[in-house]
Amino acid sequence: MEGALLKWTNYLSGWQPRYFVLEGGILSYYDSQDDVAKGSKGSIKMAVCEIKGGGCGGGWGHETLDTLRATAPSPSFPLPVLPTAGQFS
Repeated sequence: MEGALLKWTNYLSGWQPRYFVLEGGILSYYDSQDDVAKGSKGSIKMAVCEIKGGGCGGGWGHETLDTLRATAPSPSFPLPVLPTAGQFS
């Protein structure tokens, strides 16, 4: 499964479009679909991460938006994402 989502990057840049690929239980993201061959910018093993949905809050400043946050125990990094107008394929 793969497709475009918005990913929270930082308070300066905010939500940015990224391309996500879910394969073999690992969710990876890239700057764009064209960058998949270059290697991912980050990935997370879905079997060991905690998924939180809805208005996650957590200081993102977007508590009312529909969000998903995936966090792994170690190393831990959040993948806050918003669905875009496109559908996952």
